[in-house]
Amino acid sequence: MLGGTVAKLILKSGEEGEIIDLPAMSILKMDHKKKEYEVFPIEKIDINKSSNVSESENTSESKEEEKSKSDIRIIRSEFKVTDTGEEQKVNNFPCRKYNILWLTEWESINSEQKGTDSLSTDVWTTKTTTDLKQAQETE
Repeated sequence: MLGGTVAKLILKSGEEGEIIDLPAMSILKMDHKKKEYEVFPIEKIDINKSSNVSESENTSESKEEEKSKSDIRIIRSEFKVTDTGEEQKVNNFPCRKYNILWLTEWESINSEQKGTDSLSTDVWTTKTTTDLKQAQETE
């Protein structure tokens, strides 16, 4: 009876809730409106799993995985920053505008299909000043 009263006070009609039970290593998800619940286990993370393998073995295995996973070869990768010359004040800080372009040309090893991907963005920058440091500390 006490549990039902507490649930009605905490969970309003139509809302969901969770109870995390660490000793039982489980999460109880409740739907108060439907009066249903589900129990999910909490899985432990094995930190020492990769510590049994030496670093050289681990590095060589990861390199082999990278080689075997991808059938895409990068032909050209270009990263360019261009000063547009535009200046303006942003939040009372003198700023300068730059355009950043990242261009990647690739080829599929299996099908010999080629493609180009690009990412372009405009960035307003300002020099680090004492006023900017104070504004960051305030934030």
